[in-house]
Amino acid sequence: KDGAVKVTKESVAPPVPYKEFDRLVWAKQIVNRDFNYTDISNDGPVFADFVFKLANNNVPRYNYLCSIIGYALNNYRTSSNTRAIIINDEIVSDLPEGGSGKSLFVKSFGHTRILVLKDGKTFNPNKSFEWSDIDESVDLVLLDETSANFSFEDLFSVITDGITVEKKYADKYRLPIEKSPLILITTNKPVSGYGGSHKRRQYNVDIHQYFNQKHTPMDEYGHTFFQDWNVEEWAKFDTFMMQCVQYYLQNGIVQPPEIDNKYKDAIRATNVTFVEWIYDVIGDFQCFTPTNTAIQRYKDETGQPHLKVDARTFKRYVKTICEIFDYDFKEHRDSG
Repeated sequence: KDGAVKVTKESVAPPVPYKEFDRLVWAKQIVNRDFNYTDISNDGPVFADFVFKLANNNVPRYNYLCSIIGYALNNYRTSSNTRAIIINDEIVSDLPEGGSGKSLFVKSFGHTRILVLKDGKTFNPNKSFEWSDIDESVDLVLLDETSANFSFEDLFSVITDGITVEKKYADKYRLPIEKSPLILITTNKPVSGYGGSHKRRQYNVDIHQYFNQKHTPMDEYGHTFFQDWNVEEWAKFDTFMMQCVQYYLQNGIVQPPEIDNKYKDAIRATNVTFVEWIYDVIGDFQCFTPTNTAIQRYKDETGQPHLKVDARTFKRYVKTICEIFDYDFKEHRDSG
């Protein structure tokens, strides 16, 4: 409420009062509290401890999360530097538990920037009026818990070119990338898609499952985040978030040693069941195997006797797995 905070590589400056600020500000972008920069070196915010636990108490992974926060809060957008942030569970499972803290982590951004929340299970970027609640004052859009059928490719143009907004009884208009919000995605499974086009448009974040339905942040900290904080805790939170912006300006996105990177890439390119199967049996395919024989073995050993998978798709899956795990792929055709 007391002004605009300027963050640079060198410092987090005191707020500039709005009457001295030489730019216009959206009224709804004004955070409804004063900014009090405070020393958090010895007595840090509970939110920083929460982030550290999401990083499995691993400093490089924690630094990566801090740079992701800074990237999300810094709203300088161009077609070359803009990527979606995809928040995954660290452990891939066909029966995800949920409650790992992914949504809480992302929703924290909405206490500094304008964040619009959308149901990831019903979201369809091609549907009329899907973006009707978006204007140039919105900084972030969260697609929360996307479904297994979610297509990241449908967001390619949104991420690189901006959003076309359609409202009822009004003409369509386009928000250029410089004025479009950043896309954030939480999901229980890796988002499908592998290759340069996908990687250029996303930052993947693995969340360690320290928290779950049996052990929540409430259990750990004894209070509800954001709702039960006093002025002192809010000051620590604001200081931490601005320091994350400063950290991002200093270092860019800091890449950690990603957990099971190749394994996750394989799942994005194919599916969990196929990867788990091929991971165990790939040593058996060291001489030419008829494609239909391999497909039948896949169906039998994964308990999917009625699965429809054509030879072309199966071969593409195997070829991609070989590329990711550094195997040589060889094929041979004969009359059989």
